[in-house]
Formats: sequence, C-alpha cells, structure tokens
Amino acid sequence: MALRLRDLRLSLNQGEDRLLVAAADLLGVETAALKNLRLVRRSLDARQKGRLQWVCTVEFEVADERLFLKRCSGLNALQPVTPLPDIVLPRLTRPCRALVVGMGPAGLFAAKWLAESGVKVTLIDRGGSVEERVREVETFWRSGLLDPQSNVQF
Repeated sequence: MALRLRDLRLSLNQGEDRLLVAAADLLGVETAALKNLRLVRRSLDARQKGRLQWVCTVEFEVADERLFLKRCSGLNALQPVTPLPDIVLPRLTRPCRALVVGMGPAGLFAAKWLAESGVKVTLIDRGGSVEERVREVETFWRSGLLDPQSNVQF
C-alpha cells in the first residue's frame, strides 16, 4: 500500500528531481525511507504576485506504513492511498435514451459512460460556436473581462 503527501511546495526553478528531498524534509526522515516516490499531481500556485510555486502531491512506499503514519500523525497532508474499486459498466437489457446537458468535463464524462453502457445519448450545450468561444476566451485573457454566460475554464 502507498502513502500520499499533499501540499508539497517547490519554487519554479526546482525540478521534479527535488521532490524526494523536499518530501523527506517535510516528513523529517531520510530520503532512503521513501521508496518508489512518484509525482501524481502538480499545480501552479499564482495567488501571490512575484511568488509563484508548484504545489505537488506525491505517492511513495515505506517499510512499515502503520508505524510511519503513527510517527507522522500530526501531519494532515499525509494519508494512506485508498485504492479505487474497479468500475464495471452495466449493460442495458432494453433500449434506453438519455439527455445530457452541458459539454463541460462532467457532461462529457457522463455522456461517454452512458454511451459505453449502451444508452443512446443526446448531448446538448447552450454555448456558442467554437469560433465564438475562442473570441470570448481571448477577450478574457487579454482584458480580464469575464462574460458570465461563457465558461473560460475549459
């Protein structure tokens, strides 16, 4: 079983090769105690102007997980990795239709799963054409003006 460490912060000039040392420092252990360390998430924290930093989540293994967790019990950013169950898509026994409204990540994901289960999916979105969306996103990035009817996240 693996452990997950969240909120590991690196400056922009520090590479992924620094993750092992940073994780060991935060946990107060030698680097040799952390086995098979791997980066599972990295995002850029740009909330403070002039102080950009990477916020990373890593997973690793240790010799005695129970003892390690007990030793680091005050660190909320450390937790065991819970394995995800295998997901089996049910197959329909009779024809079925579904309407999915919205083509954001959740809508596309839902439509994909339903279609893979044999559901005939109709997917609709109230947004403009690709060309309109491109213009709206470019306007937002240039001027900072957000059109509340247009989602620039995706």
